[in-house]
Amino acid sequence: TCALPISLHGLAVHGYGAILVGGEYVGLSAVAVMVEALEAGSTVVVYPEGTRDAGGALGTLRPGVAIAAVQAGVPIVPVRLDGIAEVLPKGARWVRTGAQVTLRVRAPIVPAAGEGPEQVLARLQRALQPAGVGA
Repeated sequence: TCALPISLHGLAVHGYGAILVGGEYVGLSAVAVMVEALEAGSTVVVYPEGTRDAGGALGTLRPGVAIAAVQAGVPIVPVRLDGIAEVLPKGARWVRTGAQVTLRVRAPIVPAAGEGPEQVLARLQRALQPAGVGA
């Protein structure tokens, strides 16, 4: 089998010109950066849990993605990765090959007029559940 060091992921992210949340940008400053990028026409990729569960279960979503979507007036396209815990277990430094990862793209969530971030976040939480859960 072959394994790739996680640092290659970091190089790829920086090479793409990504702004990483958690260092200089946290909380509402991170939301402001996302809204600015969205209003400029950029694509924003967010991992709304902020971490991954050791078993691959969906955790509690952080509200920043919903706040940014409502403020910028843009849809959220939910993407779920199933099997990622086998490829990159929590705490692992190396990507494992041989496991299957399934990418599931759900229908866009468009914030409705008058809908707040809490409602948008609840719809996102439901959309990201495994098939048959919370439907």
